[in-house]
Amino acid sequence: AGLNGKHSVDALARFLRMVGAARLDANGQLFTVAAHSLGAQLLQYSLDIPGMTESLATARNVALLAACVRASDHRNWLGKIRPTSQLFVTFNKGDSVLAGASVADVDLGSNSQLKLGTDPTPDRLRESYVRYISCTNASNGFGGHGYFAQDKMPKRMKNVFGRIFSSRRDLEPGENDRDIYGIKGDEDGLTCYFNAP
Repeated sequence: AGLNGKHSVDALARFLRMVGAARLDANGQLFTVAAHSLGAQLLQYSLDIPGMTESLATARNVALLAACVRASDHRNWLGKIRPTSQLFVTFNKGDSVLAGASVADVDLGSNSQLKLGTDPTPDRLRESYVRYISCTNASNGFGGHGYFAQDKMPKRMKNVFGRIFSSRRDLEPGENDRDIYGIKGDEDGLTCYFNAP
């Protein structure tokens, strides 16, 4: 999958350039880019293509959902993504799919590689436009890998993901994170929680 992703970055870059141009042509039509699982890896590889970061910057929001990329050193490449509004990174420590991928992705004799979608680690990208969203211990569905698209999604999760995918902010001005997410987030606003971590 990683090899296929590396060979597909040109197509993704061309697609996002086309979407960015269409957005401008359509008088500012808002759109959100969502990358799920290995799609986040494809997005990461594509950032090295000339013009890709500028094309991605035409998106209102960018969301990495259950990202199957290494958590270590993620803030270096994540910092290249600058949407017009917000960058979201969701994670769930109970994601069994990414736990299996972590074990399978062993770095030549060292430990398994922790995935961003299971734990972004304390070494997070600290920028005002970035929000990490913890789905750990929330209602995540079977395997915890598709929590953003459950059939019977809890109302709070549905509200937040509905906002993100409709190119809105997760928290509108004046809203309290406890009222929207159901629990108080980090004091600096970097991480919000759907349930106690």
